[in-house]
Amino acid sequence: MSKTRTVTIGGRGFWAYDVSVSLLLAETIRVGMELSHDQQPSWLPEALDKLRTLVIVTDFGVAIDDDWPSQGVDLLVQLINEANRRLAARGSITAAEVAEWKAVGADQVHLRGAEVVDLSPVVELGQATVQLIHGTLPPPPAGTWWFYGNEGGPRTIGMREPT
Repeated sequence: MSKTRTVTIGGRGFWAYDVSVSLLLAETIRVGMELSHDQQPSWLPEALDKLRTLVIVTDFGVAIDDDWPSQGVDLLVQLINEANRRLAARGSITAAEVAEWKAVGADQVHLRGAEVVDLSPVVELGQATVQLIHGTLPPPPAGTWWFYGNEGGPRTIGMREPT
């Protein structure tokens, strides 16, 4: 099982640490579930179910254009922004706290053995995801990909040459 996964929209994207992606998506789901029924479009429950799968099955990349109807991208940005606000206010989260989250059903967010997770890299990932959606994420240097969600802030990783 890889520790990284892609986040893409419209053929553009970056790599991210899988734990950070799962935490961001789980909190995004929690925000979406808290919307009142009159604020929830009919397609939202199915979209949140797709996100639940991405939280648990960390081998899948996150393809926003495949997982969200076109009219839902604005709502997705709102959900991610609120998830980011909550995660930033929290600062860190323990494995015990994550185990209490019901947003992903009976499954749990896999933390790779961490007892406490600093949420600042998760918030950076969320911010980069919103920039990616809006098309404002700066391109990485030639021959590299952006990498988000790890301690030490965003960095680049080299692209592999095609074989």
